[in-house]
Amino acid sequence: MKSMRIRSQFLLIVLPLILCSYVILIISTNLVFYQDIVVKQQKEVWDKANIVASQIERAFTNIASCCKVISRDFNYDENKLLVTQKPKSVLEEYQKDLAIRSVLYSNEIFFDEVETLAFIDQDRGLHVSDTRLEENWSEEACDALLAPLYGIGNVDVWVEAGRRDYLTADRDEVVITLSKNIMDMANGSQMGQVFANISETSLRKYYSELEAPGRSWYIITDLSGTIISASDESKLLTAVEDANVRELICGLPGQGYSQREFLMDGQKVMATGVYMKTLKYALINITSLEAVKEPVDHLFYTFIAICAVTILAAVILICFFSGRITRPLSLLVEEIRKVEDGNFKVELSRTGSDEIEKLSTEFNYMISCIDELFQTVKTKERQKEKLRFSLLQSQIRPHFFYNTLDLVYALISMDRAGDAKNAVKALADFYRIALSSGRELITIEEEASNVENYLLLQYMRRSDVFTYEIEIDPSIAAYLIPKLTLQPLVENAIYHGLRCQDKPGTLRVSGTLEGEAIVLKVTDTGIGMDREQVKRVFLNDEGKGGHFGLRNVDERIKLYFGEEFGVSIVSEEGQGTEVSVRIGLREETENE
Repeated sequence: MKSMRIRSQFLLIVLPLILCSYVILIISTNLVFYQDIVVKQQKEVWDKANIVASQIERAFTNIASCCKVISRDFNYDENKLLVTQKPKSVLEEYQKDLAIRSVLYSNEIFFDEVETLAFIDQDRGLHVSDTRLEENWSEEACDALLAPLYGIGNVDVWVEAGRRDYLTADRDEVVITLSKNIMDMANGSQMGQVFANISETSLRKYYSELEAPGRSWYIITDLSGTIISASDESKLLTAVEDANVRELICGLPGQGYSQREFLMDGQKVMATGVYMKTLKYALINITSLEAVKEPVDHLFYTFIAICAVTILAAVILICFFSGRITRPLSLLVEEIRKVEDGNFKVELSRTGSDEIEKLSTEFNYMISCIDELFQTVKTKERQKEKLRFSLLQSQIRPHFFYNTLDLVYALISMDRAGDAKNAVKALADFYRIALSSGRELITIEEEASNVENYLLLQYMRRSDVFTYEIEIDPSIAAYLIPKLTLQPLVENAIYHGLRCQDKPGTLRVSGTLEGEAIVLKVTDTGIGMDREQVKRVFLNDEGKGGHFGLRNVDERIKLYFGEEFGVSIVSEEGQGTEVSVRIGLREETENE
């Protein structure tokens, strides 16, 4: 009885809240869902319009690329002679036309966006990829096409969209044409003109499948409001009638994108415009908001029925489960949420039924094991990194030390006491900074000084191999960096880049502040690397790849500054290599 009274009290509290919530929800559903759908429709229309505009822009760009490729093809020696020479016989005329048509055919096939191609040679002769383009060809038509191209060099000129009875496969089709002078790359003389056509029907295929009759449709216009493309062919080359749409089009060049709502023919619509700068066209989508609301009304009545069924089911389930499950589970959920924030020290209270108590016990044991494992892994990883760093330093110091002693001995043997003195001083300064009283982090000024000492010693040994320069922005000198960060990069540049070529090169070390990060670069003019070699630099374990500590340096940077920082390489085979180190801003404190 006592249990029943608790459930009854729970019902008296919860059930009215559920009923009130549903009533309020049902009343506000129409407005809320309508606004939500409109917002989603706005984003969906914008996304689709932007994709369509990008595809059309890409089509125009590919047409321009096609003309550039044709220009290149005509400049090949085997084609240039045929294109520029004056035929002396019918056979030579045929060979010339065959060569030009071959170039046009191959490019028309390669560039899907291009429907037809034509070329006018120096003798005003017409060569086409489709014989229908030769219909109604005349001197007047030739003059009309060539006039905009006089004296402008190798510049793309788009012919205004329209219908014409010459140089088109279908005189009833609206066609857009790109014209371009073909220039001799050797002497700059004009070889002829090329014309590439794309029809309005081809533009329409980019958006026709996205249209819904009476609900959503697209048009493409120029900035004057003339319709270039539309599913309703009767509107082609006519002016946009609605003043709101014309106003939207006029504002697109400055905005790039615009979306607004207004009344059109008595119904509320949403117009979305995207500016296509290649031809200064506008892609316009018109979507009926009245049609958008129809599913909302259907959803409204469906939701009422669902609410009624849900309330009935809720009453039954609450009566049966509330007293047995709700309270102990709620207590468990509150504790579990603390674990979501990374707190592995929580302990679930053992309360409720036997099953809940068992769940709490098992969960507590699991969290304890996870925390212990996490701490163990973290400790081992830190130890592993420290061992690797120490190992790297121990590998670097001996061979460099021995080589420098050999250098000092050689200098003394050659009675170059001054140079020997400088070498010993540089070696001492190098190890003083490298050891740095056990500190892992030193200032960039110290690191730069260390690299300068290293380069001085290497230059004394290999002055015939390279010259060097160091340019570090003074504003970053006080920031911290892991020691021996730049030295392995400089050593790699000398041993794997500069020393491997048969001419002296240049090595440059620079450092600048870029926003909230510091970028240090080691650039050499050595033999460079291809992409596969660059990948192997980071994939190889220490000691196996032949590059001194690059992977180690990258891991140290990430350890101290985070995963967004580290080492990157830009290299071109035969040109040289640039290794960039990007670190965060970290200043020295009393504890460092």
